Amino acid sequence: MEPEITPEPSPEERAAILAALREQESEGSEPAGYRSAWLREGIRESLEDDAQES
Repeated sequence: MEPEITPEPSPEERAAILAALREQESEGSEPAGYRSAWLREGIRESLEDDAQES
């Protein structure tokens, strides 16, 4: 599936964007926001709250 990029980039920009997407995909990494310590702590707290309510 070819990503839709708007506004339409130049051929060079498109190649760079697609290369970056392929690199990220091959690393199996998730977006930076999902790697933050802040988010992990919030999820941990939420899970602890759920466990205490059960």
